[in-house]
Amino acid sequence: YFYFVLSVYFPIKALSFSDDVEEIVRGVFVVVLVLQAIKVLHAVIAYWLDHFANKAEDNDDSVNGFHGMKLLVKILLWIVGIMLILSNLGFDVTSLVTSLGIGGVAIALAVQNILEDVFSSFSIYFDKPFEVGHTVRVGNITGTVKKIGLKTTRITTLEGQELVVSNKQLTSTEVENFKKMQRRRVLFTLGIEYSTPSKKMKKIRDMIQKLIDDIEEAEFGRVHFTEFGSFTLDIEVMFYVTTREYQKYLDIREEVNFGIKDAFEKEGIIMPSPDTVAVSA
Repeated sequence: YFYFVLSVYFPIKALSFSDDVEEIVRGVFVVVLVLQAIKVLHAVIAYWLDHFANKAEDNDDSVNGFHGMKLLVKILLWIVGIMLILSNLGFDVTSLVTSLGIGGVAIALAVQNILEDVFSSFSIYFDKPFEVGHTVRVGNITGTVKKIGLKTTRITTLEGQELVVSNKQLTSTEVENFKKMQRRRVLFTLGIEYSTPSKKMKKIRDMIQKLIDDIEEAEFGRVHFTEFGSFTLDIEVMFYVTTREYQKYLDIREEVNFGIKDAFEKEGIIMPSPDTVAVSA
């Protein structure tokens, strides 16, 4: 019907008719043009919303939310379209626009938090700071992203609880994404007894380096005798764990710790316990 009206409108416009006929033809053309514009805009917006809905894996709430947004967009387009039609047909829509504007402000204030979360969800979809299955840290909470919804994101913590975080909070705070981490830096200090001979102290670097080099997905950084502590000789150790998996990271740290303890016991190097230090003091 759009192309038919279009093909009739311009030839009729080029001919001479009475003002009433031209007004009717113009009115029909405006109505058809606005209806077609609504149809096209709704199709484009619906396409993108369906695109994002299809990316929501096992997320029925998000899919339903996208369908709800499609309906809302359709209603808004129809409201704007009807206003344009009435305005072009000579009706005074000023009071109607004012009423809708006041109502729109009231509705916007009522659903402000919801809209902020919805727009934040689009920011997450477009920017992709994290995706479903990624391990992230939000504040002091670490867990795996299980679901990204229109209003909230659900994270399963290491303890097994489900943490529900608003999308606005996730886009306004720092989020650490361990999935994109290439390697983890490990830094700690060993306290050695003051009576340890320098000859043994000098062996520690080579012992730790060999230990770390023999572990797959571990990369040696440095070992230094950094300072004379209050009760111990302090040795700083730094190495990298070249894995993104948190469980594997913990396994490697444990293996390094046991390796250092075994090597020190073999060489007779003593790391005094806090109780021992307290008694000495």
